[in-house]
Amino acid sequence: MSRRILVFGAGGNLGIEAAKAFSDSGFGKLLLFERHPEKLSQFPNAEIIKVNNLTDEGQVKIIFDAIGVNRQGEDFLFSTIGGFYGGKEIKETSLADWERMFDLNLKANFLLAKYFIRNLESARGGSLMFTSALSAFSREGGKSAYTISKAALNNLTEALAEEGKGKNFTANALAPFILDTPENREWIEDASLLVAPSAIAKLILTLFENYRIISGNVIKLPSTVKY
Repeated sequence: MSRRILVFGAGGNLGIEAAKAFSDSGFGKLLLFERHPEKLSQFPNAEIIKVNNLTDEGQVKIIFDAIGVNRQGEDFLFSTIGGFYGGKEIKETSLADWERMFDLNLKANFLLAKYFIRNLESARGGSLMFTSALSAFSREGGKSAYTISKAALNNLTEALAEEGKGKNFTANALAPFILDTPENREWIEDASLLVAPSAIAKLILTLFENYRIISGNVIKLPSTVKY
């Protein structure tokens, strides 16, 4: 049985680590989707697909029409697609910034899910994994557009899991605190708060390997943060 792994936003820190984990494991055929495909030269055996605007339904439909249906196998989708905006209270937040957060964190992932599941209907099964954020549970001041849009992504995940019951797909999301990246290490004072993308990638692999028994979860990854 053939397996395909679709990684959207594969050129980012988390996407690259996920691609490495899947590549090293031999879990299945890698399809890497990235706006800047030159970032993915270390994956010569992967199929690399350039994408532009994943909030455009027409473009997303073209992507899934092109890759087709894996009729005799299973497909797995991991999305790192999202964006961050903070530093302003709601009264100071422009409508454009509010809409941008919902476009990146919710709309793009909704469209990916919509067309991925349509393909899955004719396949043997599969699973979706989104990238949420731990702050979606805290409603931090000055980050409302970001945290509310991530909370909406959590709700999307749970809705997809409900729709997948008795069918051939599951859906989950991961909610890390602060990713351990060169950019974040420049400003954070306590490095123990960082969550390693490589560790998250290993978790995604484990969840996909057991996708039939886990669904509807938004898994908090707080590192060593105490609540």
